Amino acid sequence: MYLFSKTRASKAGHEQDLIAWAASLRDIARSETGIEVAAYSRMFGDPVGGVTFYATFETFAALGEAASKLGESTKYQEAVRALASMSEGSSADHFLEIPVGPSVDFLEVLTVDTGLAKLARMDDAMGFAMKMASIISKQSQQHTVFAADMYGPLGAMAWITPAESFAQLDAQGAAIMGDEEYKKLMSESPTVFDAEKFDRFLDRAIR
Repeated sequence: MYLFSKTRASKAGHEQDLIAWAASLRDIARSETGIEVAAYSRMFGDPVGGVTFYATFETFAALGEAASKLGESTKYQEAVRALASMSEGSSADHFLEIPVGPSVDFLEVLTVDTGLAKLARMDDAMGFAMKMASIISKQSQQHTVFAADMYGPLGAMAWITPAESFAQLDAQGAAIMGDEEYKKLMSESPTVFDAEKFDRFLDRAIR
C-alpha cells in the first residue's frame, strides 16, 4: 500500500483562505476520482499555516489513474489556478510505501514524525522503524503507520499517529514519553538514523 501527500505553504495573511480552498479542492478530488482524499492544516512544523492532502493507493497504477482523471477535470484545474493568490512556492509531494499493517486513520489530529536512515544501516533502520511504530501504537491507543519515502532523500521514513482529539493527543504524549522501551529505543536511534534529521509536524483535519 502507498501513501501520497501534497503540502502547500500559505502566503502571509491568507491562511484561512488556503484552508477554505483546501476543503473545496479535497471535495473536487474525491468527486472526480472516487478516492478518499483527506485535507489537513499544518499547526506546527514547516510550513505553519500550510495545508496537506493525503490519500492512500493500493498500487502505483491507481495513483496514475487518479492523476489522469484530475488532469482532465476542468473543475480541478480551475481550482488549482486559484491557488496562486493564496499560496507561494512549489508543492512538497511525497509518495511513501506502507510495508505492513493497515493504512492511516485520518482522524482529527495527525502527528507526523520523520527521520533519515544512515545508508549503511538501512536494514537495521527498517527494523528499528517498525519496532518504534509498534511501541507508539501500543501507548497511543491508535495505529501508528510506518512508511518509507520512495523518492527524495534515500532513507527518508515517517511515522504517522492519529488522535481523535487534542485530549487524546495529550494522553498519547504522556503515555509514550513514560514508556521505558520507547526511551531506550530513542537513545539508540543515532546508531541507525541521522540525529540531525528528525522532524515532527502536527496536522489538524479540515472539515
